[in-house]
Amino acid sequence: MKIFVCSDLHIDTMTERLKRSFELPDADLYFIAGDLMNGVNEENYDWLLNKTKGIKTYFTLGNHDYFYTTREQAFLKINRLIQNTHMHLVCDEAVEIQPGINLWASDMWTNMKLAIHVKDTMDFTLDNWDDCRSIGFLEENGKLRSLSPSDMLNWHNESVAKLLEFLNNTSEKTILMTHHGLFPQCLVRNLEEEPIGLEDALMTSDYSNAILNSKNPPVIAINGHIHKYKCQQLNPRTTLVCNPRGGRDSVANCFINIDKRNGNYAISVE
Repeated sequence: MKIFVCSDLHIDTMTERLKRSFELPDADLYFIAGDLMNGVNEENYDWLLNKTKGIKTYFTLGNHDYFYTTREQAFLKINRLIQNTHMHLVCDEAVEIQPGINLWASDMWTNMKLAIHVKDTMDFTLDNWDDCRSIGFLEENGKLRSLSPSDMLNWHNESVAKLLEFLNNTSEKTILMTHHGLFPQCLVRNLEEEPIGLEDALMTSDYSNAILNSKNPPVIAINGHIHKYKCQQLNPRTTLVCNPRGGRDSVANCFINIDKRNGNYAISVE
């Protein structure tokens, strides 16, 4: 089985010429790690349904996918648009892609702890991040307001709890796909020469110990959001694949190969 992996397509930023010429390589499955577009645009989903050529496609969402709506409304709208198609939205859950192999996917958000002070990161988010101006949040009493950093943190904590529960209670192989990162290694630069800043804490968290020391760590961990491609072996078991799109005007050829050898699955990144 060959899986093509990409992220951060940002379809609405493509020129009409690029949208016409854009092609995804042939594969058995497609994985997309969030930020398909700004908000939920029916025309862009029709374009994506056409470009994925009827090949089963699993995708999760990123922060941009919630623009101009709420998280809950985005789920509802998207699921209506892809109903009875080959595309499948996966968020905070696992799906079996082959007997004994699961994809667990989430938008994930962050715990805002990568920088020194969480409060500073939250203040920076409120003042500088479009999410707090472009995404709505529906309270339990039905009141609509703007998304807050605390909302993001709550979503993140819920996602992490579900992920760790899954990794500690499964014996099957897992491919992990999130939009926001879970490892500081996804920051594509020399961290000693360029220390971690507040914006970095909005890109990724650090769950290296919790994930890599779980009962059954993922074989591959994919994330988007960084807008720079990186592939790195985190330990002998887990490979990190960061932002496999690789750029706004092209798609990096990033594949996951699943081969059955002597009754066991070998999973690798190409």
